[in-house]
Amino acid sequence: MLEKSASVRNYFSELAAIDVNQHIEKKGHYAYLSWAWAVDQLRRYDPMATWSVKRFDGLPYLQTPCGFFVEVEVVVKGVGLSQLLPVLNAQNKPIDVPTNFNINVSIQRCLVKAIALHGLGLYLYAGEELPTVHSVEQSNAANSSSANASSPVSSSVASSPVYETHTAVSQATQPVVDSLLGEQLRQTALRGTAALKSAWEQLTSAQRKKLQPQLAHWKQTAGYVDKKNNLDDTHCMTSEAAEYFNA
Repeated sequence: MLEKSASVRNYFSELAAIDVNQHIEKKGHYAYLSWAWAVDQLRRYDPMATWSVKRFDGLPYLQTPCGFFVEVEVVVKGVGLSQLLPVLNAQNKPIDVPTNFNINVSIQRCLVKAIALHGLGLYLYAGEELPTVHSVEQSNAANSSSANASSPVSSSVASSPVYETHTAVSQATQPVVDSLLGEQLRQTALRGTAALKSAWEQLTSAQRKKLQPQLAHWKQTAGYVDKKNNLDDTHCMTSEAAEYFNA
């Protein structure tokens, strides 16, 4: 277990440095980080850490034309980060009509990913939505072959206007940052088109170019939210931001 150090200010770096590979549970072709272990490590590190399941009209899930979703927010050191996750089956495919068991399992998985936003186990998701058994075994082999291997996430700090906190990243983990930006935009789309436009405008040109292929899906979701909540799209974008948004 990681012990806190008063000399280290970036809690993300501390949590990201923890090796989680020995606590992976294999299910079929996929590997999952134990939610109980993740919560145990989080509370040992920050006893005041909390988490909450987002409610949608009183329900612990959101039903959209694109499927069912659950959302969990985790607060560490006063920083709250939320994760949105589709309700999936054992083959990692969306479930058209989920049961209460499916919802509960998805909430547990979502909790682990929300904790990962704070650093714990985040490196497992580098370059892929869910770590496979093969990738975890490769990671374990790499760790055992080099006793002096460096931490999977460096302590250099990067920030983004959309991703609302500082995160320790290196070139090797840039795909993780891009994935987190995309996740934040997907969640922003649930607040409507104006909110999505505002978030999009805060990205750099390079970030917009990378995320543009996913934009059509987010715009569709935002449009559905506008219609459902009777929202007005009143945000006017700069021509530079609109280049990829209206492509």
